[in-house]
Parts: sequence; structure tokens; C-alpha cells
Amino acid sequence: MKISRLYLPKPVYEIFPFLYVGLGAACIATSHSSGLNILGAYFIFQGVFKSILRLNYRSPHQALTKSPSRQRES
Repeated sequence: MKISRLYLPKPVYEIFPFLYVGLGAACIATSHSSGLNILGAYFIFQGVFKSILRLNYRSPHQALTKSPSRQRES
């Protein structure tokens, strides 16, 4: 039996960090327990962390592929 992976469309992946931050803010704003506050902080951290990872991944690669000097070399 072969297991296939589930791939989501790119726009869905782009929204995930915003959903994490929004969900974390909602947990913190509506909770009265420390457990939900910790969970909310975790979601906010994950959303910001994933956004930073994406920016760091895209920036060098886009700079190299769109560089005028690299286009002249080829």
C-alpha cells in the first residue's frame, strides 16, 4: 500500500502564519486561564517564526535569480 502525501495549494500555505498569529491573539484575548495564554503565546511565536523562515528562504534565492549580473553571465 503506497501512502500519498497531501499537498495544499500555495495560497493556503501563505495564510498559515497569519492564522497562527490570529488564533494565538484570540486565545490570549478570550482566555482566563494560564494554559490558554501559554497556548496563545505558542501560536503567535510559531506564526512569527514561520514568517521569518519564509522571508529568509525567499530573499537570497530571489536575489540570486533576479540579479542583473547573473543574467549577463549566462
